[in-house]
Amino acid sequence: MATNSQKTLPPVEDEEVSLDKLKSSAQWVLLAVALALLSFSIFQWFQSRKEGLRQEVYMDYSTAYTPDALRQVIEAYPDQPEAALARLQLGNMLAQDGEHEEAMQVFEGFLAKSPRHPLAGRAVLGRLMALEELGKLEEALAGFKEVSPDSLVYPQALFGQARALEKLGRHAEAIPVYETIEELVPNSVWAYQAERYRELAALDARLKSEDGE
Repeated sequence: MATNSQKTLPPVEDEEVSLDKLKSSAQWVLLAVALALLSFSIFQWFQSRKEGLRQEVYMDYSTAYTPDALRQVIEAYPDQPEAALARLQLGNMLAQDGEHEEAMQVFEGFLAKSPRHPLAGRAVLGRLMALEELGKLEEALAGFKEVSPDSLVYPQALFGQARALEKLGRHAEAIPVYETIEELVPNSVWAYQAERYRELAALDARLKSEDGE
């Protein structure tokens, strides 16, 4: 008759099956851990590479003091945020140097590439001012009028309207535009400038009227 201890002992074959299952489970656990470690390593590598790229882009942009240096930033990192800033800065720099045709093209490139950029209004204004400087006054005037009152550059656009009107000899039409600026930003430098320009525009309009033009 078998003892109780003999009855509870599992068959040898069952022990082998259990051992095989344990080995298989352990292998899957090791594989899962290995994959997790690999994924984490890849993630860290991409993060370090991304951080390195960000530092590189920032350094190149922050030390770009000339048009050529800004062009290099735009060409080297076309999809980075600094490329848009470099375009805007390049356009302004070219405009200051009197290169209005090229400045206009740069601003148009900015708007084509980044139409929803927070600084898109600056590019719109830069393009219109370039048109004004190139003597395309009617086109510039139409563009200045299209700038939304909600835009951050709306006061500058109003000044643009008034300038274009005066250059077209339409001084009387410029007067209410200057008055709008005074009402929009009272007690500001812009309001003071608008007041002075309005007085000059009124004088020019009166002289023109007296001359019978």
